[in-house]
Amino acid sequence: MGLIVSTALVAGRSFFSNVEDAADLVPLNQYGNFGSKSKKKGSKSRVFEADSPARTAYDFQSRAARGYVSMTKIKWGQVMTMSDGTIITYRMRSSSKDHTPVVELQVHNMPGVRSQKIHFIPRGTNVRR
Repeated sequence: MGLIVSTALVAGRSFFSNVEDAADLVPLNQYGNFGSKSKKKGSKSRVFEADSPARTAYDFQSRAARGYVSMTKIKWGQVMTMSDGTIITYRMRSSSKDHTPVVELQVHNMPGVRSQKIHFIPRGTNVRR
């Protein structure tokens, strides 16, 4: 039985394998951040403006987590673990005041991409508040 588990882990993809495809949808900057800095006062989150935030967040997490080795359903979303230990959490409704969809990346063993939380917001709404 241990052999089957080992095979499954080897067959899973790493987040590294998926970064380029994810960055085609949400740009990755030279500092390892997706999207842009939120203009909301005091926020450390990243944001990505889209015509359809819910669809874009789902597409981004699908690209980032392709080939995950495990998935757990949570309220409003799912948590996927990649073969390199990276954890990708997708919530179609965040706990923030505006309930925007969010993807959180807890990146392991990958220089060039930081751990971060990305809120997907309607185009034109990233204004200082």
